[in-house]
Amino acid sequence: MPRAGSVSRAVEVGKLDLRFVPSGDESTVVTFALTLESNAQNAAEYLKILPLPAGIFVNGFRLHVNNVPVLGRIFEKKTALWVYTMIRDSERRDPGLLFYNTPGELELRVFPVNPHVPATVEIDFLVPGRITAQNVKAQSNDPAEVLAELGRRLQPQLVHAGRDSLAAGMVASALPAVPRERYLHLIIDRSVDNGYDGDLATSLRALREKFPAARRARVTLANYDVADLVMPLTTLDELAARVTPELRRTLPKSGSLVLELALAHALREHRDLDLDEASREGGIPPQPIFVVLSRKAVPRVLELDQAGKWSDLSAGLELHEMGVDGAFVTHRKELVRETAMLRLGNSVRPLVASAFTGFKSADENAALEYWEPQTARWLPVPGIVPPAKITPWARAAVLQLQHRNYARSPGDAGVDLKTLIKASRESGILFPAASYIVAENAAQWRMLELSERTKLNQNAALDLLETPAPPALFIVLGFGLWLGVRRWWAGFRLVGCRSGFTPR
Repeated sequence: MPRAGSVSRAVEVGKLDLRFVPSGDESTVVTFALTLESNAQNAAEYLKILPLPAGIFVNGFRLHVNNVPVLGRIFEKKTALWVYTMIRDSERRDPGLLFYNTPGELELRVFPVNPHVPATVEIDFLVPGRITAQNVKAQSNDPAEVLAELGRRLQPQLVHAGRDSLAAGMVASALPAVPRERYLHLIIDRSVDNGYDGDLATSLRALREKFPAARRARVTLANYDVADLVMPLTTLDELAARVTPELRRTLPKSGSLVLELALAHALREHRDLDLDEASREGGIPPQPIFVVLSRKAVPRVLELDQAGKWSDLSAGLELHEMGVDGAFVTHRKELVRETAMLRLGNSVRPLVASAFTGFKSADENAALEYWEPQTARWLPVPGIVPPAKITPWARAAVLQLQHRNYARSPGDAGVDLKTLIKASRESGILFPAASYIVAENAAQWRMLELSERTKLNQNAALDLLETPAPPALFIVLGFGLWLGVRRWWAGFRLVGCRSGFTPR
């Protein structure tokens, strides 16, 4: 295993060169060539966070080793990060790594950058439309600033991909922000240790005082399982009478609360019931505030990786918890700004910065529209590029859609991680579960291949499970445990009988 150790990061970009090469008729590859310089006493590491505008994709990575460009290769992300760290900390060789932290943020690492010996790294970005040096001039050596400038020059794009459609390249400030109704999504804790056992009418009165603008709610019950109790948006006055008699019968207290899966489920319900049904009622769909009702509200250490994969649906996550005694804890309150709202067919989505906008598949002739609050009408998005299926950029967008569906629900995505990694390698397009890595010798590449093979084989069985669906996983694991104990017991009985001892 790599040994932990501090690494100097006293590295700066001494020079940033841009190259623009057409890719097909409607795309451009923009290459960032970074010359890295260090004045540290020892070998240093360059680490840079790059906010990635929605609609720009990575499709190439190279690190110059001994003045020779070495092509990066795509591997599963966690495998590549582990091998990179081992090479850096143990072998002190020349690895380079590029991967997604989030769908809208890249992380670049290069090691070593030696004192007074410049290092060069190149990244290819696939951009929709024709972009030239006359359109974008590097006013700074900061690659993040140049990427932001590229993002401001994108044209709105629309791609249809099977059951989904994707829109990207829109600048939120160019479209009017829309105020939305807020409602409460109550997640009632049904765990053994901290399950809610208070008077719901009293709790609802307290919530009405804390959120006076939220007049409606829906209710989910959760422990390690999730059960929908009241899904139609219902006034707070009506809820107490409807919910209280159903708590124990719908989901008895059991196990612990798996809050992340409950939130992911709730966000999915928001998509299905509010965003994908909004056009049937007209107007703008409301936005949820999540409140956990438990016996005792205490601060929690939240790992919301799965819920985060659905967060683009809500333009900000607000999560609170209230105990039976009225104690109130805010777990997360991201700034929820008013943002533009887009519609394609029957699906409505908020326009979230640094995230592409995915819609439920619509007719290919459906227009992408935005809500104009002054006239209370849906209007066509200006300057939209007609949807295309055959451009390099469109193929990259389809891969991103497939990964998003896999990350949210592997068992329902129609594709597994092996298939996604293969498609990523064939196209050169990086997606969030993969990474570009450069290694220096054949032994390091071989180590990457073996480690990835092990990781993907371990992951293959879990891909059959739909996420979130924890009970299915527990059933599989429980059956395996039962089968193992059964075989052990049968063997134990056989040994006992041979020795004259009969176990009871």
